[in-house]
Amino acid sequence: MISEQLDKIREEALKQIESSDGLEKLNEIRVNVLEKKVNLQVSLRA
Repeated sequence: MISEQLDKIREEALKQIESSDGLEKLNEIRVNVLEKKVNLQVSLRA
């Protein structure tokens, strides 16, 4: 379950990275991925 969620986050991030058009977009992707990972960690602790 957890590994599946992490794999999904990774796959989505890679697709977004491949289609990005600059550093600003890459930074947005990075922030979104970190938010998703934090949310996953918080839900695991609950």
